Amino acid sequence: MSFLHSAILFALVALAIPVIVHLLNRRRVVVVDWAAMQFLKVSRRARRTVMLEHMLLLAVRILLIACLVLAVALPVLRISCLSRLPAGGTLASLAGHTQRDLVIIIDGSDSMLAVHEGKTAHDEARSWVRELVNALPPGDRVAIIQAKERPITVLNRISADRQELHDRLEQMPPPRGSVDWPRSLEEAQRAFEGTPDGGREIIILSDGQRQGWADGTTLGQWQSLGRQPLPRIWVVNVAGQRPATLPNWSVSPITANRTLATVGREVIFRFNLQTRQPNAVPPKKFDVLVDGKRVGEQSVPRSTEPSIALTVKHSFTTVGSHVVSIRIPDDAMPGDNRRDFAIDVLPAIPVLLVDGDAFDAGPARGSDFIRYAIAPPNHPQPSFAVKAIGINAFASQVLNEPITADPSSTPRVLVLQNIARLNSTQHQAIEQFIANGHGVLVLPGPRTEAAGFNRLGHRAGDGWLPASLGGIVDNATSMLLPDGLEQTFLEPLAKGDADSVLKSNFTGWWKLDPAADGASVIARLQTGDPFLVEKRTGAGRVLQSAVPFDDSWKNDLLRSHDFVRLCHECLFHLAGARAREVNLSPSQPLLHQPAAGEPPGRVTAFWPDGRQRRFEVPAWPLTVNDTREPGVYRVADDGGRSRYYVVQADGNESNLQPCGESDRQSIADMFPPGRLRYENERPAIFNGLRDGARDPEFGWLLLLAVLGLLLTELAITRAHIRDNPPVND
Repeated sequence: MSFLHSAILFALVALAIPVIVHLLNRRRVVVVDWAAMQFLKVSRRARRTVMLEHMLLLAVRILLIACLVLAVALPVLRISCLSRLPAGGTLASLAGHTQRDLVIIIDGSDSMLAVHEGKTAHDEARSWVRELVNALPPGDRVAIIQAKERPITVLNRISADRQELHDRLEQMPPPRGSVDWPRSLEEAQRAFEGTPDGGREIIILSDGQRQGWADGTTLGQWQSLGRQPLPRIWVVNVAGQRPATLPNWSVSPITANRTLATVGREVIFRFNLQTRQPNAVPPKKFDVLVDGKRVGEQSVPRSTEPSIALTVKHSFTTVGSHVVSIRIPDDAMPGDNRRDFAIDVLPAIPVLLVDGDAFDAGPARGSDFIRYAIAPPNHPQPSFAVKAIGINAFASQVLNEPITADPSSTPRVLVLQNIARLNSTQHQAIEQFIANGHGVLVLPGPRTEAAGFNRLGHRAGDGWLPASLGGIVDNATSMLLPDGLEQTFLEPLAKGDADSVLKSNFTGWWKLDPAADGASVIARLQTGDPFLVEKRTGAGRVLQSAVPFDDSWKNDLLRSHDFVRLCHECLFHLAGARAREVNLSPSQPLLHQPAAGEPPGRVTAFWPDGRQRRFEVPAWPLTVNDTREPGVYRVADDGGRSRYYVVQADGNESNLQPCGESDRQSIADMFPPGRLRYENERPAIFNGLRDGARDPEFGWLLLLAVLGLLLTELAITRAHIRDNPPVND
């Protein structure tokens, strides 16, 4: 206990006044012997009662003065002392203690599981929270949030129940993925809704990682958040002794030369093994898994490089959705030792080929070249199922009709080969086809009328066509430029063999002007003119070529052995337009769209952390927004058919570089002075929180005691007078 006005305690010398008065009154009593009184004998019991009344009255007067002096001195009792009492919370409330509300935010990113000296930052954070909860005064309330790409409320309400806090802390899911700190702080603000404004605190427990806290992307988010009214924020680094580099290797995101595969066709998966530790020894081997089952093991070449490029080749034997995974042995940071990639496998990709030739003109048509390239008549299992029609038969309903007897074989790719013109209805059907996530290959030829395509298809950059048609170049010769093909789906064509497409001479082509929003040039001719232009529209994409895939201009393209490969790469690329719907970024909605013609119904979604949820779907697609956790998701119908989705982890999470002093200060400067404080020592944090709490003052309770003592003194005096009435002379 302490006193706000301790100097007033000197007034306690007044406690001697009742004693002195009592003693002086006893000395003034004169004893007079009177004969008549000799016959009146006072009993010993009566004398003892009178003495006790006098002593009780003396004690009451002493306590009255003491309580009055102490009340004026304003006594303050430490809340930490009250917390040790059985009824400390009740006493603190009676004394006027203001309860505080704390929100503890725990870093839930992969880096919290990095092992250093046998411990992880996640374990240290939980130990820190347990100690803090036990040290809090009675009545203080706590909420716990796990910071991730989308924060998780471990305890979705502010609670003073210590056992509940400990139980929820033990049930908190392990760290996974990356973290969005500004978003987590906004979630902490929402946890205070409905609570008193006074006594609010936010405590952030992290491993001090720069990524997610002070990187370029996050700095912009802090600026807007720092202008909002926030309580005091404590930032604690629970991994202060962890070095920036640990013996850790990570698997980079997986890419594939096919985002959509067919049965029996080889798919090449590429990835890198990476480390940030100098001269680190890479793992000896890695595992290849398909649908969670180990299908192979490959050796890692010995290297001292920080990044090792690796490839895996695999042919799928079954139709459906599959997940390919790369896994290395666990090391100091196990969260980045596995990567997944979802891919759909079809029996054959359905392609609708629309030819500008009249189909009654004879057996030979311009579309035959591309049709024979992708689906040879004698091939037992071609990668494409092709349906060829003339331009007069092309209507919107054709895009929704199956190519084969399989009702799910509706076209995924539309090829327009040397079309003269399209009417407005056909343009609208194509635009809707692209928006639904399909691909279109546009091959203009000598019969193509530029005005109609530019007016209805390109629309000055607002239409579905990537580039406007400027005119035909037929007085020059050119070949393809190999530069830049390595970074595109045309990489297999970049080798430049003697008979490759790079050696083909073009004597005629369309002048393409890709002045459209989102259009990009995939390949160029040596003259600098675009050869292939791509544009995404909605969920689909369009490829526009400068030449038709026929012999209209007697180009050497058809005589190249790479012509077949060129057709395959273009159509596979277009058919996989919706591949990003199965390989997602964190928090990107999952859109489940079954095969065409499947009626809506009930499905079950499975999360990477083991959760599952039943959905009643009235219409496709099913949208699942809770995709903050990286890993493999699965949506299964009642018939046992499943489709896999993968939320890709942030590769930057493997960078354990801690925040420097300038990084910390740059964030603190975005908040009002003293609002955001960095502190790693537990005693300093606990003392700071204790200083922020107002210890209860007991002065008003002592004033009540003074009033009670006055009433007691009055009652004792009246009782004494009643029992011992004065004698009149």
